Formats: sequence, structure tokens, C-alpha cells
Amino acid sequence: MAGKKAKGEVDSIRTELNELTEAIYALREYVRIESAATVASRGATSTPTAKMPRIIPDENGGEVTSSGFIRLITTDDHPLTLQWSSLETPLATVMNEDSEQVARLLAAIGHRQRLAILKAILAKPRSASELVSDLRLGTSGAAYHHLNVLQAAGLVVQEDRGMFSIQSSKVGTLLSIMASTHIVTLIDDVPPTTDNAEADAPSSKSKSKKKAGDA
Repeated sequence: MAGKKAKGEVDSIRTELNELTEAIYALREYVRIESAATVASRGATSTPTAKMPRIIPDENGGEVTSSGFIRLITTDDHPLTLQWSSLETPLATVMNEDSEQVARLLAAIGHRQRLAILKAILAKPRSASELVSDLRLGTSGAAYHHLNVLQAAGLVVQEDRGMFSIQSSKVGTLLSIMASTHIVTLIDDVPPTTDNAEADAPSSKSKSKKKAGDA
């Protein structure tokens, strides 16, 4: 009887420790985000930046594309290919995405340890204990805290036997975000389109006729 009571107390203490660990990590993350925001705001006031022209957030504003593929192999050595493509998403659609959902996704990815977890389980599914050991996360409570955030963002799923893996439908999203750090952006002068030239033509003729009449 005493043994059961002691076991119950140990389990209760373990649960409280895990909850305390999650709270500490959440507090650390909050402080990290606030510190980064403060540094960014100071940098914005002291460092001059190039003036960015305004965008045209309608059906003529442009398109955003992302595509790629990765080669996979199953446990029985069967080769597979995972492909993804956003198929020229209109800029207006991108700008109208749910801000809360996008922020949740970016916040989940934008943490060094969570990004390390995503890379690790993208290579192969892992358990929480394996992640603690492989990534030196310290405690299982820390691992589960980060895994819970990643699951809430729809990036990670828990398989049988406590194994965690990347949600297959989010592989392209994750890799596209990571690859976007290598994008080179250029701003070019765009010549008038044929439609615009034709639209301007009548006004030029009318001006010349008016001048001739005045003469």
C-alpha cells in the first residue's frame, strides 16, 4: 500500500516537473522573442534602408511559386519521390492568408531547437527520448514541449510506438521556407505592356488634333 502511495507521489512530482519545464521554456521563448523585437526595432531606427516601392495587392500584382522534390526510401528499400508545387499562387491570395495561422507556423519553425527537431525527424522518425539524446535537449519535458508546439502548427504527427515524423503534406512548406533564405531579390523597371501603349495612343492623337485646330 505504501509502495503504491509512494509511486503515486513520484508520478505526481514527475508531472509537475514536466509542467514546470514547459513553463520555463515558454518563458524563455517569450523573452527571446521580445529581445529580438527590441534589437530589430533599434536597428530599424539607426540603419538607413533602401526605399521599397509599394506592391499592387490585386489580381495584377504578381504571383508566388514554389516547387521541388526529394527522394525517399521506405524501410523495405522501396524508392519514392515526394513532390510539391504551389502552382503560381496570386499575390492577392498570399497577402490574404490567415495571419494567425501563418504566424503560428512561422513561430513554430523559428526556434533553433525546434528547427533541429524538424531536420532530425525529416531524416527519419524519432522518439522523444531519441531526440533528447541526439540533439542534447536536456530533458524529455523539453522535447515534448517543442513537439507539442510543432504538432499544434500541423508540422509533426505522432506515429505508433511514440515515434514522431513530419506531416507529409508540410514537407514542401518546411523545405520551401528553409530554401527561401537563399532567394535573391531584384527590382527591375518594367516596360509598358502592349495594352498600355495602345491605351495611351488615342490621347496622343487627340492632343495633336487639338493643337492643329488651335493653330
